[in-house]
Amino acid sequence: MGELNRLDEASIVQCDIGIRIAAEEAPKFELHQPTGHRLQGHHPFLHAQCEQRRKFKLKLLHFFINTGISDTAYYWNELGKCVNVYCDLKKLCPTLDTLDIGGHAVKSSLNFSFDADYMIGEIVGRIKDICDENKVQEPNIYSEFGSFTVSDCGATFFSIIDQKKQNEKERWNMIDGSFMTTLPDTWAINKRFIMLPINNWEDEYERSSSVV
Repeated sequence: MGELNRLDEASIVQCDIGIRIAAEEAPKFELHQPTGHRLQGHHPFLHAQCEQRRKFKLKLLHFFINTGISDTAYYWNELGKCVNVYCDLKKLCPTLDTLDIGGHAVKSSLNFSFDADYMIGEIVGRIKDICDENKVQEPNIYSEFGSFTVSDCGATFFSIIDQKKQNEKERWNMIDGSFMTTLPDTWAINKRFIMLPINNWEDEYERSSSVV
């Protein structure tokens, strides 16, 4: 709670605050990311911290789920636990009225397939059901772009300086750079990035891989 202590010292007026809580990491996830407080047992502690500092009103609870929004058993399980934490805190802090469920519900590749209507309906429905069971007002719901698009825009340009025949079907493009250095998410969290050529569009398509 060091950040809260510093904010308490710097702030002279009443302000709204949000708390970010990390869900359990997905099984076999490549990279450990300490991105927030853990879920277990924090509700009374968080409430006590806000009670001690009357200038702060808890308004938002933000959950970091490392896989992003996805139609998987892991995501639905973690979302359920997150919403239950919201309900517990809502009973302690009536000012809490907003839930940030994380991100990644956007295109992450050219062959991206995402049933947005289904996912939105399922997420909203599950949140409402859990809130009804706990007899608390359902929250305002926010989402984010997620790890794939965390800035307004961005691009990395490489030139292919040579080509190596790997087998009968594939050729390796040798580039003047390194994915390991410039796109660390490719190896750290198994992210794939949209790749498009800026020239030679008229050439015949061939299956190839870019290498460092």
